[in-house]
Order: sequence, then C-alpha cells, then structure tokens
Amino acid sequence: MRQNVINLLDFSIILGYMAPRSNLLFRLRRYNGKSHEHTNKIEGLTFYDYHIHTATLRYQEAGFDADGYAESSTEYADLQSAGDCLKRDCSIVLPGRTQLKMWVVPTTQIYSQTISALRDREHPYRQHLDIASGGRTLIREKMDRFTPLDMAENLVILMLMLPSAARHSKETLRVFRDNGGFQEFFPDDDRKGHEALLGKVPNLDAFGPKEAYWGRQIKTSLGNTLRLLSPLIILDEGHKAYSEMAQKTLWGFNPSMIVELSATPTHASNILVDISGVELNREEMIKLDLHIISKASPDWKDTLLASVEKRNLLEGKAREYEANTGKFIRPICPIQAEWTGKDQRDGRFIHSEDVREYLIKTAGIPAEQVAVTSAELKEIAGVDLFSRDCPVRYIITKQALQEGWDCAFAYILTILTNPQSKNALTQLVGRILRQPFARKTGIRELDESYVFAYQQKAA
Repeated sequence: MRQNVINLLDFSIILGYMAPRSNLLFRLRRYNGKSHEHTNKIEGLTFYDYHIHTATLRYQEAGFDADGYAESSTEYADLQSAGDCLKRDCSIVLPGRTQLKMWVVPTTQIYSQTISALRDREHPYRQHLDIASGGRTLIREKMDRFTPLDMAENLVILMLMLPSAARHSKETLRVFRDNGGFQEFFPDDDRKGHEALLGKVPNLDAFGPKEAYWGRQIKTSLGNTLRLLSPLIILDEGHKAYSEMAQKTLWGFNPSMIVELSATPTHASNILVDISGVELNREEMIKLDLHIISKASPDWKDTLLASVEKRNLLEGKAREYEANTGKFIRPICPIQAEWTGKDQRDGRFIHSEDVREYLIKTAGIPAEQVAVTSAELKEIAGVDLFSRDCPVRYIITKQALQEGWDCAFAYILTILTNPQSKNALTQLVGRILRQPFARKTGIRELDESYVFAYQQKAA
C-alpha cells in the first residue's frame, strides 16, 4: 500500500504473492487511485479513472506485466474505501480487532516519532491501521486507561518503550504496579476466580503466597493486563532487543507473536521479509545512488568544507525544483563528531563545538542554521525540520541520530569519526537515504545521497 502525501488520489493497494525464499512479489490485484491515464495494451483502451488491475494469463503470454489489464471502478473513491473494496472482492476476512497490539521501541526519540505518526491520520502508518479497523483505531500510552469495551469495539495500539518494561526493579515500575484502572479485566474479589485465572496464566503477579489463608489476589496492573491479553508485539529496531533481560521481558508479556522491524537484523532473527535497497529505490522510497567521498587530506576541516559545498549545490537544485513544482526541500547535513560532552573538548578529539565553530566562523554558516543534538544539548527537540520557516541545515551529533531519527531532507552525511561497528555505520547511513515525499524529483542530484568520510575506515 502506498499513497502520495501531496496528491491523495495517487495511491495503490496491492494484493500479491511472494513465493518462499523469494523477494519477488507477483501482483494478483492492484487497486489504483485516479491520478493517471491507463491503457490496456492488448485492447488499446485508454481511460482516466479509479481502476483495478488483475493478473491475467493473456498479458503474461504477450510479454506484458502480469497485471497489465485493468478496468475502471466506481466502487471506491479514496485509499480506505479501496482497501475495503479489495477485501470484499477477494473475500478477505481480517482477524478480529479485539487482540491488543503493542508497539515497542527502544529510545525516547523513536517513541516520539512513532506515536506522532500513529496519531496522524494522514500518515501511512495510521492509514493502514484505519483500513484494518474500519476507522476505529485507539492509540494508547502506558499511563492511559483502556477497557474490555475499548478492546471489543476498536483496534487498540499500546505504545511502550522497552526500558519502561524491563523488570530490573519491577515493584517500582508503574507498568507492574497495582492499578484500579484495569480492574474490569480481572475477576471480582473472589478467591476461586483469582486462583482459576492464575491456573490459566501462571506468570501473573499476585499479592500473597499460594498458601496464604485468604489465597492470592492478582494485581490489577497494566503488566498483568498485557499478560492476560497475549498481545501481538511490533518490535521496532528489533536487533537491540536480544539481551537476556530484553527477551525475558518481551516473552514475559505472553505475546501471541513478536514481529521485528530492523534494517540490521541479528543472526538469531527469523527473517520473513527482506526488502532490498533496489526494491525500495524502484518504489521511489530512497535516494540512490549512494556516493562515498573520502578526502585524502589529513585535516578534518577539509572533509567538512567539501560537504558544505555539496550541500550548497543541492540547495540550489532544490530551489530550482521548488520553482518548477512548488515542493519545498531544504537539504540537511548530519555531521558525526567524536565528542559532544561539555567537559570533553580537549583538542585531541573532534568535538561538536569545534565543528560548530568552524561552520560559523570559517565556512560562514549563520549560527541559526547549525544545531547540536546530544545527551546534554537537544537543539532540534520539538523542531519541525520540514517547515519552510526552520533554518536548520547542519545537525552535529555523536550517536543521537544513529537509529530511529527520520528526516527525508537529510542528504549528506559527514563522518568525522572512525566507526568500528558495521551495524552502527549501516544505521547511520540509513539516516540520509529516505526520499522526500517518497517520490523522485527527476533531478539526479536530489535523488541521490552522499557520505563524506574523514577517516579512511569510514569509507
């Protein structure tokens, strides 16, 4: 499923088949929006309308796309009704909404971005969920209450950060504290009811030992509620959750399934879907080619200056693109320094303030165009980097943008460190690959990405 964020009538929902051990998707049906002309090449019929593609033997034998044949349709008029039409035409019955879905992330930054996307009805995440739920989607956080009625009538997504669920000191964590807000999921105050439920779900936390005179009473905590509901867990950046504690925590929720999302899965991952960069580029989701430039100069400032020059060139191209299309792009250059701490600037390592000072005093960059993000400084927190009014063009960091940071305006990565981890480097490069608006501009420089590396090992 995809939809253009500018033209909402430009969408496509695909029902396909992917054979085992293959990354090739055979399209069976394709429900397209009203955004372009279509011609059935065998019949010679051209029309401009909502239309449904169907795989046919005739088109395959003639050497055309298997689903090259299409018919116009009046059965839908937007993305959601197209999804409903596909389910109806193909007799697809989705699982009931009553199962809780937990979306688990590893960091505050990813948490903020994800919950913002899930609450935005224009975002593809939320659109997929609304199609599945018929528009009855509830997004909840760990301090929010939900009831059995909410579960029965809605698709409930609970956002949770993995450190919040880890049971290093479970009695002090709110997730596992007794909470009257979830009382409706548990038996009333009768001993037999509690003992029966503990027999079915033995890892529920309870007050009192088994041999206590009044029996054990189950805690009405969020943690116990999750164990009771056997949620489906969506685990973002799944490669970060393979420690013994993380795995114990996740499986301790009695999940029906754990679905990992990761660009760098571990060897222990059971990979079901592997989407290559070529496929993402074909769908216009990423910027390729990826150009890697390693400067021969021993001075890191030369590498930084080269990246500044490239970013300036891209901004010129972006202004031409805006003049022709009305679409705004402000190319951003993330820069990885060696240190960011206020007490770590000793001249031996490349510090974020060294980089900031060079950009402003030597390269002539206005101070408001340079931001630092670190454990101590969070100068882009709450900043809408996509806004025309935002001046930021350079973001200096050490590790804060390594995973989960998402800004399609990031085009140039400047690495002034000497990366030791292949996975960390892969994650870092991933910050500049996303294509703005998931649509190629047609300008080569704006459809590609760039890495400037100071240390030879980074290239």
